[in-house]
Amino acid sequence: MVFTACAGGLALGFRLAPDPSGLGTHAQLGLPQCGMLAATSVPCPTCGCTTAFSLATHGRLFNAFHTQPTGAALAVAAAVMVWISGYAWWRGVSLAPLGRRLVGPIAVWTLAGLFLLAWCYKIVNVLNMQGAT
Repeated sequence: MVFTACAGGLALGFRLAPDPSGLGTHAQLGLPQCGMLAATSVPCPTCGCTTAFSLATHGRLFNAFHTQPTGAALAVAAAVMVWISGYAWWRGVSLAPLGRRLVGPIAVWTLAGLFLLAWCYKIVNVLNMQGAT
């Protein structure tokens, strides 16, 4: 399941054309414009993630991290998990012990903190783009 989900997500990201503005790639999936961005001019925590994910699948990692660090990190994590889960599947071993070691309170709080930092970074980028226009 991990292999299929990660490989499928990467394939979908590769099929999308990254929006040059850093926002809006999700519209190709039929999703609406971000309500928070439209109402407040401040991006939501996931604004730009689809664009960054797509950029990463196209091999443009620097641009992906510049667009939205969380989306870029998710794409890299998905690529790593394709290799790990593919190997585990081929060898017939379970990923459960690895999952138990990786998912603990320290990891969850660290990831939450990094997610908030990425959101702050995106807010600054969007506000700078709005000020430049």
